[in-house]
Amino acid sequence: EIIMDKHRAGIQSSSEFGEAEKSIKRKREKTAAEVSAMTAGNDETIYRDRRGKKLDMLSEFMRQQSSEENKKLKLEQAQFEWGRGAVQKKDEEEFKRELIEISQQPFARTIDDPKLELSRKVELRDGDPMLAFFRKKEKLKYAAELKMESSTTNISRKPLYEGPLPTPNRFGIMPGYRWDAVNRG
Repeated sequence: EIIMDKHRAGIQSSSEFGEAEKSIKRKREKTAAEVSAMTAGNDETIYRDRRGKKLDMLSEFMRQQSSEENKKLKLEQAQFEWGRGAVQKKDEEEFKRELIEISQQPFARTIDDPKLELSRKVELRDGDPMLAFFRKKEKLKYAAELKMESSTTNISRKPLYEGPLPTPNRFGIMPGYRWDAVNRG
């Protein structure tokens, strides 16, 4: 009589039991090989999207994964930049550029360093005998830009401010022609 696990019932010697066990193992391996041979063409993994639809290609699945990662990255960057304005971003980029330039320069600055000399020349200081000349020059340059602008657009403009040069603002906007040169801000 044969029991459920294919062994013979009753008293057996160890050699008989071992032979029966080996034959059962061979039969199991043979059936497993037959099943794997039948399903050999269907080894490819089937990927599905959130709705359960099959994705035809692995590349489509990978593209969706990368697009989700890109969305998360863009969202994180946008949240970081929400509290910052254009001027702050520009200043930060300029600062980074400056750091890179400084890191590439030699450690010690000499007296005849051209960049240092240029930064000193550009800076306007009170008490400078040439200050009035430079302000007048700047004013004429601005007026020439406006004149050139108006000639290209053919639009009549309001009269320009003629008084003393105002303190510069962060937008570079000149005051209106009626301004009385009193800073009330």
